[in-house]
Amino acid sequence: MPLTMKHEVELKLSAEQIQSLDAYRKQAMPSRVALQKKIIELRGQLRVALLDNKPQADREALMKQIAEAEVQHFQGRERCVEHLRKLLSAEQFAQLSKLYLDGLR
Repeated sequence: MPLTMKHEVELKLSAEQIQSLDAYRKQAMPSRVALQKKIIELRGQLRVALLDNKPQADREALMKQIAEAEVQHFQGRERCVEHLRKLLSAEQFAQLSKLYLDGLR
């Protein structure tokens, strides 16, 4: 989503598209930020559990919580992409996909 807003002029987003993206971001961002914080906290707890040689069951429980939180995070990303796929034209989505992939390199 931030990439889309960063390139809104280049993508030639309409006012309606910008408004829809802004509304989606305002709705989705609080839970996404909270989930990212949760993942960071759980990973920290797991590191300490490993270093402190906590029982295997405790470590596995933390690993399971991290995995579940990561799945929730990627489900949120999936919902975002589906929103973009519906909102943008095929050309805009292709251009955005290229910008995203170029940024990964």
